[in-house]
Amino acid sequence: MVTNHNPDGSNDVYALGVKQYSYNENIILSGSSRTSHRTYVYDNVSVVRDYQIITRNRYSYNVYVPTPIASFDYGFFSIGWATPVDYTWGWEGAPWYGSYNYYFQPRRHYLRASDILVDSLVSGYLSSRYDYQLAAAREREQQANIEIENADRIIRNYEQTHMQDSMMTQISVQAQEVLNDHRKGQTENIEDLLRNPSYVYLVSDPRQLSIVGSDNLCEVTPGDALQLFGDVDLDEGSASMEVVSSQVGDCPLHVHVNVSLSDLQEFHNRFVQNIMEKDALRILKERSSFRR
Repeated sequence: MVTNHNPDGSNDVYALGVKQYSYNENIILSGSSRTSHRTYVYDNVSVVRDYQIITRNRYSYNVYVPTPIASFDYGFFSIGWATPVDYTWGWEGAPWYGSYNYYFQPRRHYLRASDILVDSLVSGYLSSRYDYQLAAAREREQQANIEIENADRIIRNYEQTHMQDSMMTQISVQAQEVLNDHRKGQTENIEDLLRNPSYVYLVSDPRQLSIVGSDNLCEVTPGDALQLFGDVDLDEGSASMEVVSSQVGDCPLHVHVNVSLSDLQEFHNRFVQNIMEKDALRILKERSSFRR
């Protein structure tokens, strides 16, 4: 991701050379704490978010602070169901799913709402990846007259991998922890999360990462996943991570990469945002669709 800082104070964020969104920022000081108050604009839709700014010796990162939601039914996501729920997703005929169903397939039977939440969440990441790739293909077509319709056909020709059930279970646990933290009015920063080596970081935006012990780079894109592998350097603000789930064309599976703590925090921020601003609310709205 590349951020362009404009003379008027606004910021434009690009991925793969294509503008994704813009935002304006105000810094609010309260004693020794600093809060970043931001207004994001996605396709003419505005979203307001607050971030706690944490500063270390040589770097800083922003921790998303979710807005309280009145009358939110946390219990719906915490209670298991004795009888599995059968549910068919409406996006199974969507172009993005045709390109990525080798990597991710939703469950057919659900024993808890948090599993429905995770499948909804992962589908959003992969849909974003498809949009990134399509926008980049359009950009290349304009520059080199490349045909867009070849893009997703090429994707399917790579060696196939898929998201493991054990990893999906871990992500479901993490989603439940996000809901529990939100109920208590708490939020976790990256230094807290890195104490748990099992924690899975779902990549939310494209990143070029350096491979440990090498001068080479590789790319991760939305839907890839990372776990802590080696050391965390709080002074330098980076961690050694293992790629534990990877789509075709991205960093190879099990390769070790250096990731900045600010990038890891941003991945977690987006994870929380997608749950509390979109997926959980949609599932609650449609709870009558989940027959028990």
